[in-house]
Amino acid sequence: MQKNSSTENKSPTKTAPAGSDAPEQWSLTILGKIAEIDSAEWDRLNHADNPFVSHGFLHTLEVTECVGANSGWEPMHVCLRDENEQLRAAMPMYVKTNSSGEFVFDWSWASAYEQHGLSYYPKLVVAVPFSPVPGPRFLMDHQVDFEKTADALLGCAIAAAKEFKASSIHILFAEEREVKHAEKRGFLFRQDCQFVWRNQGFETFEDFTATLRSSKRKKLNR
Repeated sequence: MQKNSSTENKSPTKTAPAGSDAPEQWSLTILGKIAEIDSAEWDRLNHADNPFVSHGFLHTLEVTECVGANSGWEPMHVCLRDENEQLRAAMPMYVKTNSSGEFVFDWSWASAYEQHGLSYYPKLVVAVPFSPVPGPRFLMDHQVDFEKTADALLGCAIAAAKEFKASSIHILFAEEREVKHAEKRGFLFRQDCQFVWRNQGFETFEDFTATLRSSKRKKLNR
């Protein structure tokens, strides 16, 4: 997490803030709607075919107004294009004015800020709204250098945080190499416990509940 000293709520910009660490001749932009990015371009970078960072999923959240200024999740997606305007990397990012839908429970941090006369919101969050599912947060072309490209994406986020006077940047449920790289850039690592259910070959929900004792099965069904 990168911290700044004060906060002020502003709308997302359409251009990368000054100080963004983009490779030479490449351009960084921040877009307020994922619809402004071609779905095929975005999904080409989603090598793991993770449904939660797919263009379709993120676009659905926006058009149904699950995210937006009224929900406390204002899109600010980072895009990195080469000299031929080809999308080479992207990062789903949001301006947050609350801590709902993140599943990291940082209410105590917000309270500590308030007790010291500081504003915790807005903050920047690199995450998938309402989905505590680990997955890629730095989407990249296979041919780019991971370290340099991650630096560019994070540099843009840090510059944006300064411009919008956000209290902090949070990268949630990221992949291990993304976490390690963020630590190199001065982010703090927070570890928590998450319970994950894995399908052991069950074809239906009833197949799974049939393996449980009657009391547990009744509670789970209820």
